[in-house]
Amino acid sequence: MSLTEFRTMLGLEDKYKTVSNLRIRVLDAARNNLMKDADIYFTYAFEKLNGAREFNNINFHIESNNVNLKVEDKTDVYLLVYNVINIAYPNSESTRARDFSDRLATNPDKLKKVYMRFKKIQADYYAKEKTANQTIPLIKHILKEDYNLS
Repeated sequence: MSLTEFRTMLGLEDKYKTVSNLRIRVLDAARNNLMKDADIYFTYAFEKLNGAREFNNINFHIESNNVNLKVEDKTDVYLLVYNVINIAYPNSESTRARDFSDRLATNPDKLKKVYMRFKKIQADYYAKEKTANQTIPLIKHILKEDYNLS
């Protein structure tokens, strides 16, 4: 949706004029609260459409957040972990993403812990706040140093 439409929906026409203020004060604050306390949260990305010099559009993606489910019901937890590992180790090149995810899934506490860490990494990556060059080394570092997977 357009940023103008978004600001109007939230009654913010005269507040948070810069994208950085809107991001920090409204979007990131709301996303972080949802990630902690709700069963869903969102990621977002700003765009410059129609040759605009400034961001004039915002896209949202709704994500599942099922941290309060029993381990056996956490299929989305496994999928998120697998998808984040797949960023660093694409399944077109090897089976490492599946192998690492399966090894982590044998310990429900470990899977939950890596899930909590990877949620933010995935959100930043898909919102284009972090590039692949920033994200891939971080994923590999976490897997190697924290979970002994390399």
